[in-house]
Amino acid sequence: MTIKLTEWLLCVGLVLAGCAAVPQGGGRGAETGAWATLPADEGAAVSALLAYHQRIATLPADDAKRELASANQAYQAARTEETRLRLGLVLLAPGTVVRDDARALFLLEAALAERPRNGVLRQFLLLLQGQAGERVRLLREEQRRSADLQQKLDALKAIDQSISDRERQRR
Repeated sequence: MTIKLTEWLLCVGLVLAGCAAVPQGGGRGAETGAWATLPADEGAAVSALLAYHQRIATLPADDAKRELASANQAYQAARTEETRLRLGLVLLAPGTVVRDDARALFLLEAALAERPRNGVLRQFLLLLQGQAGERVRLLREEQRRSADLQQKLDALKAIDQSISDRERQRR
């Protein structure tokens, strides 16, 4: 039995939020599609962030790119906690073309630096940071392995070329 990351995060958020109700539109303006401010209640904020993250994960590629552009623009205009979290969640969306764990990790670490030591939202951000950090670590490890394999392949090609050159010289 496998549980998708988004489903797992949704369950954790609901537990952390004390089963707070998800705002209409999942944290976004229902009619305009514009990002709404996070609720003051941290439990409701986590629920809104989870709903937004889940919505982003299901977007088609073109819509995900537009959402990334919109989140980037909002973040560049005002580097607030809300715009940072919005951009971070877009970048963490699983299975999308806009996924960038390293950049999301940077944004999450900045958001954590500004959060008080306790609270539901901080715990949620720590969870996301841990997962993003692990994916970044695994990616770097895979890149290192790939580079090692490429070096070995290049060495084998050089040996093969050397053997071929010797055989040609003997003839």
